[in-house]
Amino acid sequence: LAGFFHSLFFDEHLAQIYKDALKKREPPKPKQLICPVCAHVYTSDSRQCPKCEFLTSGINNDAAVQKARDLYAMPDDKRAAYNRKVNSLWTKGGFAAAFRLMPEIKQEFGLAL
Repeated sequence: LAGFFHSLFFDEHLAQIYKDALKKREPPKPKQLICPVCAHVYTSDSRQCPKCEFLTSGINNDAAVQKARDLYAMPDDKRAAYNRKVNSLWTKGGFAAAFRLMPEIKQEFGLAL
């Protein structure tokens, strides 16, 4: 028993393990993600793609990815007009109006229903 106690608390090898455990470790590097919409490579610590602003939370949602791809493929002026129309619809009419009129707006801009 005395030999075990001595090796447990006074062995140089265990002392080195303890010293190594006290050293500060480098935090893990964030993973690289590839945006499913625009194929831009960005780090996983970001909540959205910096190029097309697609949210990371929607990466596994095929419908959200397809909608974002359709929007990203639009010319900038057409995409801005779509966003203005949707934002004004939500601001003026709220959820009920958005739910009722979104299919018409999507059809107007050539997006999948």
